[in-house]
Amino acid sequence: LWRNWQRAFPAIPPVQPLMDASAGLTQVLLRTLRATGEPTRVYLAALQNGQPRWIAELNPQFLWGPVHDAMDGGVWSVRNAEGALLYPVANVTAPAAQRGTSADSVFRFQLFLGGEFGAPDWLFIQQAPPPRVSWLGWPLAVWLGLVAAATLLLIALLAQRQIRRTLVPLEQLTAGTRRLAAGDNSARVQVHSPDEFGVLAGAFNDMAAKIGAQFHALEGLAAMDRDILSCASVDSLARRVLDQLEGLYPEASAAVIWQKEPQNFRRAVLWHDGKTNKTVFDVRDVACDAAAQAQWSGLQGDRQFQINHAGENTLRDAPCLRSLMPPADGWVALLPLRQGEAVQALI
Repeated sequence: LWRNWQRAFPAIPPVQPLMDASAGLTQVLLRTLRATGEPTRVYLAALQNGQPRWIAELNPQFLWGPVHDAMDGGVWSVRNAEGALLYPVANVTAPAAQRGTSADSVFRFQLFLGGEFGAPDWLFIQQAPPPRVSWLGWPLAVWLGLVAAATLLLIALLAQRQIRRTLVPLEQLTAGTRRLAAGDNSARVQVHSPDEFGVLAGAFNDMAAKIGAQFHALEGLAAMDRDILSCASVDSLARRVLDQLEGLYPEASAAVIWQKEPQNFRRAVLWHDGKTNKTVFDVRDVACDAAAQAQWSGLQGDRQFQINHAGENTLRDAPCLRSLMPPADGWVALLPLRQGEAVQALI
């Protein structure tokens, strides 16, 4: 021990430790002796008047036991003031679980030994890996990656749905506009979304319906002009007029009446049979007496009657004209066509 004590470091204490007066001005010194491939030996000696009273070598298992037990929380190493490795043993490869990496966090603190043992400070270094949080056996980073991927996928699906929701109505509106411009008056778009596209589709369908009705009316007027120029029969002209009225008022019944002889009228009727749910067209002669002739001639302007209702503006005031009317349940409007002072026809 004495020889090892003389070879140990430091030979001269860098700081003189305090003396224990109760022990007769005794100093306690600490020295270390390094040997290649072996644990660093640590010696303590009690000096009195410069002479050692006793020298002891510390048990490495006892000295470094707390450091070794703390290896579960990180990799520990101890160095002296010169940077020489005291623990673990130099030139001995530590297990993989006890080797630090560049990603580890490093914590250092010094143990001051000069005041008590007259020795240089020891530097304790801990290399601890970053904390690893896991859930259901998988690291938190994996879960965060999965959540990020799922979020991006959800955003992509929502964006695709929103784009499709926007583009599909626009495509239908564009196709409907092209069909309408090409002369297809039956062009309609089927967009029922509760947003501005649904409102726009409804406006487009209304516009297309009005344009179709106008074209139908113009075609009917053109057909009537052709019939008149070709001297067609009055029955065919009456049918043209009734077809136009049916297009404008699909739920209404209509009749065209004109006078052939003083007491003989011709009536063309287009009405809806509620029992068979069919539209009936009928042309026949209707005989009327002098009272009906007088009421016919007395029509001055458009009139509106309520069927079978007591009071003014009812067909009870014109019973003879009632026989000329088609079957009706509600109201009847009389539209006389006059030429000069005479009534030529009645709708």
